Amino acid sequence: MACRKDESMHMPHTSRRFPRPMIRIACALLLCITVLCLDAYAQEHIESFASTVTINKDGSMHVREVITVQAEGNQIKKGIYRELPLLYSGPASYRGTVPFTVISASIDGTSLNPIETETRGDYIRVLMRGKQPLSTGVHRFVLEYDTSLHLRFYEANGELNWNATGVWGFPIKQAACRIILPKGVAVQQTAAWAGLAGSRESGNISVTRPQANEAAFTLTSPLEPDSQLTVAVAFDKASITDPVIALAQQQQREDEAFEKARQEEERAIRSRGLLFEVLYESPSLPAMGLSFCAVFLYYFLLWHRLGIDPAKGAIFPRYYPPKTALWGEKMDSGATPQSLSPLAVEYLYKSARITGRGLAATFLGLAFKGLCRISKADAKTYTLELAEGTAGRKGELSAEEQTVYRELARTTGKAKKFLLRPKDEDIRTIFNAATSSLKQNFKGAWQLNTWVAVLGCFLVLPLAFVASSWEVDPALLTPDSSQLPLTLLLLAVCVAFFSALVLPLLLMRQQSRPLLATLGVEAFPLAGITALVLQFYFYDLEWLLFLLMIITSLVFTAIIKAPSPAARAVLDEIEGLAMYMRTAELPRMEQVGAQDERPEDTPEVFRRLLPYALVLGLEKTWCNRFADQLQAAALEDSGVDVALVHGHDGWSDFSNGFGSAVSASSAAASTSSASGFSSGGGGAGSGSGGGGGGGL
Repeated sequence: MACRKDESMHMPHTSRRFPRPMIRIACALLLCITVLCLDAYAQEHIESFASTVTINKDGSMHVREVITVQAEGNQIKKGIYRELPLLYSGPASYRGTVPFTVISASIDGTSLNPIETETRGDYIRVLMRGKQPLSTGVHRFVLEYDTSLHLRFYEANGELNWNATGVWGFPIKQAACRIILPKGVAVQQTAAWAGLAGSRESGNISVTRPQANEAAFTLTSPLEPDSQLTVAVAFDKASITDPVIALAQQQQREDEAFEKARQEEERAIRSRGLLFEVLYESPSLPAMGLSFCAVFLYYFLLWHRLGIDPAKGAIFPRYYPPKTALWGEKMDSGATPQSLSPLAVEYLYKSARITGRGLAATFLGLAFKGLCRISKADAKTYTLELAEGTAGRKGELSAEEQTVYRELARTTGKAKKFLLRPKDEDIRTIFNAATSSLKQNFKGAWQLNTWVAVLGCFLVLPLAFVASSWEVDPALLTPDSSQLPLTLLLLAVCVAFFSALVLPLLLMRQQSRPLLATLGVEAFPLAGITALVLQFYFYDLEWLLFLLMIITSLVFTAIIKAPSPAARAVLDEIEGLAMYMRTAELPRMEQVGAQDERPEDTPEVFRRLLPYALVLGLEKTWCNRFADQLQAAALEDSGVDVALVHGHDGWSDFSNGFGSAVSASSAAASTSSASGFSSGGGGAGSGSGGGGGGGL
């Protein structure tokens, strides 16, 4: 009874955990997995790869390959392809490709006609496929072809090193290769290797000699995908002709005939004179000359039309910055013209661009007006601190200065302090806002003519370089050819250079341009003519004209911008202001030309013009001029920490260092990247034949 009780307690527990329906489902799943595994095992592969290589007495070879495949419709749909190398890798006495002729191809006994082939680089691909997809199962492909130049002849013997199978993406279950030498020629040695490229494994290869002139190689184990079978036989080199010798001799005769014809042609051309000799050695010279003239005339004519600066006015000392009235801004009647800000002066003086020194001059001007204070947080970092309340005179600020002050106040926020760090994004934002304000307020001050440079760089120069590749036909240089085309070509080159020389001279002198500017423009066509003349003595200087085209493009791109007449008048006053700052004691004749009375050298004059000296690069000269007077003035409230300007050269060192610090802060960040690679290779499978194949 106790035993029955145990059984009654145990069996129901097992039936609940493993019910029979779940057992059936598990068995069905196992069956499905088994079927899938069997299906995966029946993937596409090569059942057998058997090749027969018959070597003839003349060194040529006939190859017959029988390839039996298991097709499943994956990669092998309509057939397969066989790829064979055409690159000759034997002695250097012959330069050419390996002869290759397809004799026949068939699928399951059905001949393919025509046989499709295609050349891919150094390989020829034979496409063995039908019009309809292949059925699932085993299919037999037979390929026969003739080839040559695969034998190698050494001092001791001759040798064939033959990659029998090539590289396939399928496993090869069975592979065999049979080498048949001509009758009476015995096989002296044999060798074979199987595996991936570089492998020297030979233990799974059986080698037999059915006859004296035959060697049979059979794999005893399957080949993995991308593996290959390579065989080699040695024979008496005197019994088979080396086909390379005849081909090399024929090639040498052709080369000698070609060289003889070239020398005769060259002698005939040289006998006609130096001009014909130069054209023969440098056939692209006329095209390059015309291209250079076209590039020069394109840039010169547009520069003459758009880029010549208005004439300068009288330059004499100016003791005050240019006024806004000079720029032509509309003002209320009775209003006093406002001076241009240091930032506006730099914008006009530097061809519609500003730098970090211009922004530093603006910060310095704000400090002098009581709107901020400049000090140092440490040995390398300057600090800008906005003034409290309404102590500053905001009403005296120009539009661009108001923009800088507004952006600075927004950046500092409630802290009211700002540290000048290198490549600071906030300073860059202030810099960009100031640039936008200047472009809007001084629209049309400079004609940058950027489209001229863009069109020249991306259209004119590329077209000129392409046109320069055209070469004179050597047939035009022979005595029996018509001279009219060559005469017209040379006449066109002469007219082009004559235009490049005379046209700038006439246009520049017609407008009474300075002699120095005229000579500078004439230097380009003169350099082009010099390059042509040098070609008569040095035949390898064609690159000079290419270099002159690039130089012409760069120079005219740099000078194509021009100020408007209003901006030219302001530039005259800026140069007058720089003249006053640069010279401590002005000559009497220059003082006569000045319209205003020269002010006394006082600390107020120093502060008023120091920001302008900073943007004009004259801060050191200006500070040294007032060095003796600034010792006491430095103690006054100037918006700059006294510790920064203490000493004889205090203001000079401070202004230079502050300008450099703001320039570093306004600089944009840059990034870089690098990459590398390595390669290697070599190994078994490097003999003749080889190639490979795949499914179609």
